[in-house]
Amino acid sequence: MDTQTKRPCDKHGEFTESCATCRAENFGPAWMGARQYPARLGEFRVQVLRLRGELNLEDQMKIRDLLEEFLRAGVVNVVLDLEQVTHLHMTGLPVLVRKARQLRDYKGDLKLAGASEYITHLLQLAGMGNEFGSHPDADAAVQAFRDNAK
Repeated sequence: MDTQTKRPCDKHGEFTESCATCRAENFGPAWMGARQYPARLGEFRVQVLRLRGELNLEDQMKIRDLLEEFLRAGVVNVVLDLEQVTHLHMTGLPVLVRKARQLRDYKGDLKLAGASEYITHLLQLAGMGNEFGSHPDADAAVQAFRDNAK
């Protein structure tokens, strides 16, 4: 897909390959397009990635890379919206846990939103159920960041 047909971010008004926001808006069809929705809260931002489908190890590595780009851009508060995720491959979970811990080292966090009972059960089976803040939906997760900022 050339830059003419890619979705531009609000930051530039055009697609820029080096911009993490642009790349998130055009993440790719492998997992049906993660989307990022910034919400400005005081002096910091919360990035919400809306994910869908089955997330295999490769997809989770892409998420890790995107989280690393956010961190380099100074964004340390991230929500993974799992409301439309049907499966989360367990081998990729340690990758997400490491990123969550890294975000916490920078006074941020990685919160999960909208996880189904099945996804929650997978996290518990992997021994990682307590590694992430979990919320019923993305709005509640963003509100939790807002409440913690007060």
